[in-house]
Amino acid sequence: MLSELTLAIHRMKTLLRNVIADTVCVSGVSGMLRRTRRRSLAILCYHRVLPQAHRDESAFPDLAVTPEAFERHIEHCSRRYECVALREGVRKLAESRSANRASHRPLVSITFDDGYRDNFECARPILDSFGVRGTFFVISSLVDTDDSPWYDRLAGALRFLRGRRDGVGEHPAIRDESASGWLKTRLATGDNAAIPVLVNEVKAFSPETRSAIIEASTVAATELGWDGTPADRIMSADQLRTLASSGHEIGSHTHTHPRLTQLSSIECLNELQESQRLLESILDAPVQSLAYPNGDCNQSVAGAAAAAGYQYAVTTHPGLNGPQVDPLRLCRVHVSQERTSRLSGACSTNILELELAGLADTVFLRGRAST
Repeated sequence: MLSELTLAIHRMKTLLRNVIADTVCVSGVSGMLRRTRRRSLAILCYHRVLPQAHRDESAFPDLAVTPEAFERHIEHCSRRYECVALREGVRKLAESRSANRASHRPLVSITFDDGYRDNFECARPILDSFGVRGTFFVISSLVDTDDSPWYDRLAGALRFLRGRRDGVGEHPAIRDESASGWLKTRLATGDNAAIPVLVNEVKAFSPETRSAIIEASTVAATELGWDGTPADRIMSADQLRTLASSGHEIGSHTHTHPRLTQLSSIECLNELQESQRLLESILDAPVQSLAYPNGDCNQSVAGAAAAAGYQYAVTTHPGLNGPQVDPLRLCRVHVSQERTSRLSGACSTNILELELAGLADTVFLRGRAST
């Protein structure tokens, strides 16, 4: 009964979003908005592009779109907007301020966080087919490794352990996890908390506690037969060079994807400099752009980014960027396949229009996106 009610509510919300978006666009408001925001930059935030079967298996499906949905997004954006890599978007935005001159069409930049291999395998061909250049923010420590981001490893281990149940809590790694007792408690309760909810809980912990939980869970899962998360690996150096040689932009997503606001000033600067150094050695070119992990940025972090030599950086704060925006605190629009779809599952370009206008969160009374 509960699942049927949940499905009915989901369908009602989807229908309501589409009715509102269709009404706005048919009335001509969206076209008017495009004309009035020719001196702004919309930065779309993606993470993964996965076939539906792989998306269904992902621990974080809301951070993935299918190739079909992504192609529809890019086709729409390339037809109605000026789609440029972030470096070009920031430059054109600055020019509009200095020359007091608007672009012919509103600016849109397509960005990806983390640097998963599916970005190269699935997203790149679609971008190239429309002549669109994207910006890929990469976790540098994982390039040319068989490892995955810590949150994917934790999610995979938790899913495996919660599926086992039989005596998992007595495994030495879990029993001896002394940082908080969180892991043993979560595995023992048998509650229905989704994996993304559990990972977000861990994100809020101190770096020491988080590391202890990740270590205990992955060790226990591996010793009980878990084979890791090979589908969640990051692009290789050769793939990054291929992207760059094709005109795409490679930026930093730090070296190890910590929460920068939890680090000391020196630790933060080291994270940013090491990532920049490694990526520049791979590309033999400057790396000037940064995406803050989880969007976490305060005055100290922004100062460290400037000190490391980054020229512009993106947060996860929703909204558009006008000529007066701080280039080290750029806003982005998180793109969710579920929230930009019709009841049939097909992409609604009218909802996408509201996202690109920076109005979706207001119109649909949404909170801040989690990325």
